Amino acid sequence: MLDRAGYKLHQDELANTHAWSHDGLTYVGFLPEADKGDESRALWQVRAYRQPNATGLAWTATFDQATPAELVAAFLAALTDPAAITRDPLDPAGMLDQPAEPSPTS
Repeated sequence: MLDRAGYKLHQDELANTHAWSHDGLTYVGFLPEADKGDESRALWQVRAYRQPNATGLAWTATFDQATPAELVAAFLAALTDPAAITRDPLDPAGMLDQPAEPSPTS
Protein backbone atom coordinates (compact mmCIF):
# COMPACT_ATOMS: atom_id res chain seq x y z
CA MET A 1 0.00 0.00 0.00
CA LEU A 2 2.70 2.51 0.96
CA ASP A 3 4.87 1.71 -2.05
CA ARG A 4 1.87 2.19 -4.39
CA ALA A 5 1.34 5.62 -2.80
CA GLY A 6 4.90 6.63 -3.70
CA TYR A 7 6.52 6.09 -0.29
CA LYS A 8 10.23 5.25 -0.32
CA LEU A 9 10.73 2.00 1.61
CA HIS A 10 13.81 0.93 3.53
CA GLN A 11 14.30 -2.25 5.53
CA ASP A 12 16.97 -2.10 8.24
CA GLU A 13 19.28 -4.87 9.43
CA LEU A 14 16.70 -5.94 12.05
CA ALA A 15 13.93 -6.37 9.40
CA ASN A 16 12.04 -3.26 10.53
CA THR A 17 10.52 -1.32 7.64
CA HIS A 18 10.74 2.46 7.35
CA ALA A 19 8.77 4.45 4.78
CA TRP A 20 8.87 8.14 3.84
CA SER A 21 6.29 9.92 1.70
CA HIS A 22 7.55 11.39 -1.56
CA ASP A 23 7.32 14.92 -0.10
CA GLY A 24 9.22 13.98 3.08
CA LEU A 25 6.34 15.04 5.32
CA THR A 26 5.19 11.64 6.56
CA TYR A 27 7.11 8.72 8.10
CA VAL A 28 5.66 5.25 8.72
CA GLY A 29 7.63 2.64 10.64
CA PHE A 30 6.71 -1.02 10.99
CA LEU A 31 8.91 -2.03 13.92
CA PRO A 32 8.37 -5.70 14.85
CA GLU A 33 12.00 -6.16 15.84
CA ALA A 34 12.47 -3.03 17.97
CA ASP A 35 13.12 -3.51 21.69
CA LYS A 36 11.57 -6.94 22.17
CA GLY A 37 11.68 -6.61 25.97
CA ASP A 38 8.79 -4.12 26.03
CA GLU A 39 5.44 -5.75 25.23
CA SER A 40 3.62 -2.38 25.17
CA ARG A 41 5.93 -0.88 22.56
CA ALA A 42 4.69 0.54 19.30
CA LEU A 43 4.51 -1.95 16.47
CA TRP A 44 3.57 0.81 14.03
CA GLN A 45 4.77 4.39 14.34
CA VAL A 46 3.49 7.23 12.14
CA ARG A 47 4.84 10.77 12.23
CA ALA A 48 3.79 13.81 10.22
CA TYR A 49 6.05 16.82 9.86
CA ARG A 50 5.36 20.46 9.08
CA GLN A 51 8.42 20.61 6.83
CA PRO A 52 10.39 17.97 4.91
CA ASN A 53 13.50 16.29 6.32
CA ALA A 54 12.11 15.51 9.79
CA THR A 55 11.78 19.04 11.17
CA GLY A 56 8.72 20.56 12.78
CA LEU A 57 6.76 17.52 14.05
CA ALA A 58 3.02 18.08 13.49
CA TRP A 59 1.54 14.88 15.00
CA THR A 60 2.24 11.23 15.76
CA ALA A 61 0.23 8.03 15.92
CA THR A 62 1.32 4.69 17.34
CA PHE A 63 -0.26 1.26 17.25
CA ASP A 64 0.81 -1.63 19.47
CA GLN A 65 0.43 -5.39 19.06
CA ALA A 66 -3.13 -5.28 20.43
CA THR A 67 -4.34 -2.95 17.65
CA PRO A 68 -6.42 -4.86 15.08
CA ALA A 69 -4.66 -5.10 11.71
CA GLU A 70 -7.82 -3.85 10.00
CA LEU A 71 -7.64 -0.61 11.97
CA VAL A 72 -3.98 -0.05 11.03
CA ALA A 73 -4.80 -0.80 7.38
CA ALA A 74 -7.70 1.67 7.39
CA PHE A 75 -5.51 4.35 9.00
CA LEU A 76 -2.74 3.85 6.43
CA ALA A 77 -5.27 3.87 3.57
CA ALA A 78 -6.61 7.22 4.79
CA LEU A 79 -3.06 8.50 5.27
CA THR A 80 -2.06 7.65 1.71
CA ASP A 81 -5.25 9.02 0.14
CA PRO A 82 -4.23 12.50 -1.07
CA ALA A 83 -7.85 13.70 -0.96
CA ALA A 84 -8.11 12.84 2.74
CA ILE A 85 -5.30 15.06 4.03
CA THR A 86 -5.16 18.81 4.06
CA ARG A 87 -1.80 20.58 4.08
CA ASP A 88 -3.34 24.06 4.47
CA PRO A 89 -1.62 25.75 7.46
CA LEU A 90 -4.65 28.00 7.95
CA ASP A 91 -6.96 24.99 8.19
CA PRO A 92 -4.95 22.21 9.90
CA ALA A 93 -8.05 20.19 10.79
CA GLY A 94 -9.33 20.22 7.20
CA MET A 95 -12.61 21.81 8.23
CA LEU A 96 -12.73 23.92 5.07
CA ASP A 97 -12.25 20.95 2.73
CA GLN A 98 -15.98 20.20 2.54
CA PRO A 99 -18.73 22.81 2.34
CA ALA A 100 -20.94 22.90 5.40
CA GLU A 101 -24.38 21.34 5.11
CA PRO A 102 -27.11 23.96 5.14
CA SER A 103 -29.07 23.88 8.36
CA PRO A 104 -32.77 23.03 8.05
CA THR A 105 -35.13 25.96 8.35
CA SER A 106 -38.22 25.87 10.51
